Amino acid sequence: MAQPVKPSNLDSLVAHKSRFFVYQSVFSLVAQISHTCDSKIHNDLAGQYERMSAENSILAIVKSLDSRKALLQATTALGIYDDPKLRDALQEDEERIARSILAILGSDSECAAVLRLEGDSAQNFLDVVQNTLDRGVLAQEHTSKAHRMILKLSESCDKLPTSLFVAGVTERNEHATFGGEMQGNDGFDRYVPLLSRILLEMKRSPDLPFLPVHSISVDGEWNYS
Repeated sequence: MAQPVKPSNLDSLVAHKSRFFVYQSVFSLVAQISHTCDSKIHNDLAGQYERMSAENSILAIVKSLDSRKALLQATTALGIYDDPKLRDALQEDEERIARSILAILGSDSECAAVLRLEGDSAQNFLDVVQNTLDRGVLAQEHTSKAHRMILKLSESCDKLPTSLFVAGVTERNEHATFGGEMQGNDGFDRYVPLLSRILLEMKRSPDLPFLPVHSISVDGEWNYS
């Protein structure tokens, strides 16, 4: 039977200064707990570290979605998914992601590198930044900058953050409509990239019909003028 990797060895991987790894705290927690109760999970961590970490912060953010999924699967297998220590570790890592985003926003060269992302890498980066914005952990100044960055990336890669899509649509209508309520600046800021993207698409579809709403009845019926 293979001998488990010692926690100190895994900790040295996480502390390696030449690699960027945003889910360090969850990784360390899984390493610590699996060392005593699941040698297979523990041994697998060393190999997963290379897939989860990256040589720069942009790629580390791109990889973070898959890293989070793999680590949470491990926590479920270990029976610690509801452990308060896991919640604390996730909070630490989410703060680390926010700091990484701030560092990127403060670097013109890194912002330019973000705009060169394509395909799944671009989609993952959009999703991570949008999720961070949704949590409201960035100051207003940084929130505006982050919105501008993902809007530019959205335009360049022709993608949108996954969380902005409307889920659960089961029927099509000749004149599709949508509506909703925005609470303060947070609600408006959340939809800036989506609304901007819609306007861009409208430019490409000059025959798109517009049906202005004159009023909405008490029972929710839309009255078109």
